[in-house]
Amino acid sequence: VGHVGGILYSDKNFLTALIKSKTPIGVVFDEANHLAVSLDQTQLTWGGYGKDIPALGNCSDGLTCSTNGKQNTEAIINYGKANSVSYPAAEYCVAYKPSTVYQDETWYAAGAWFLPSVKELNTLYANKAAVNAALTKVNATTLGNEYYWSSTEFSSGSAWGLWMDDGFRDRNLKNYYNGEYVRPVLAF
Repeated sequence: VGHVGGILYSDKNFLTALIKSKTPIGVVFDEANHLAVSLDQTQLTWGGYGKDIPALGNCSDGLTCSTNGKQNTEAIINYGKANSVSYPAAEYCVAYKPSTVYQDETWYAAGAWFLPSVKELNTLYANKAAVNAALTKVNATTLGNEYYWSSTEFSSGSAWGLWMDDGFRDRNLKNYYNGEYVRPVLAF
C-alpha cells in the first residue's frame, strides 16, 4: 500500500519503492483525494487576461472557493473554446500525457490531467519533501522553489498561484510571464 510520496505506476498501483518492471506516471501528494502530480512541468502564462470566467467565480482567498482543480480546468477550457481565448496553463495540463509511457490508458491519457486549484497546490507544497524524494527516485524533475500557477481565478486580470519555496499563496497577472511553472495533476 502506498501513501504520500508513493510513485504512481501505469497499472494504478502506488508504492514508495521504485519497481524497474513498472512504468511510473506520477507521484501521490494527496492520498485522501487520490491526487498525483506529473513527472514533468513547463513554464507558461495563465492566459485570458481581462476575461472573467463566470463558471469559476472570483476567489478572494484561494482556499475556500474553486477548490476542485479538475472542475476549474474544465471551466477554463470550455470558456476558452466558446470565446476563442487561449489559456496556455490549463491547455498544457489537459493535453499532457506522461512521457514515460508508450501506450495510453484512458485513466492517465491526455484529457485526464488538470491544472490544480490553489488549495491542491497548498497540499502539494505541504508534501513537497516526500514528493521530491519520489521524483528523484524516478529521475524526474523535482518541484522547484518557483511560482506555480493554479486553476483558481482571482479576477478578470489575475489568478492564484503558490510559491514552492515557502508556500506563500499570491495572485499574479494572467498574462504575466517570468518563469511561472505549470505542473499537471491527475485524480486516480
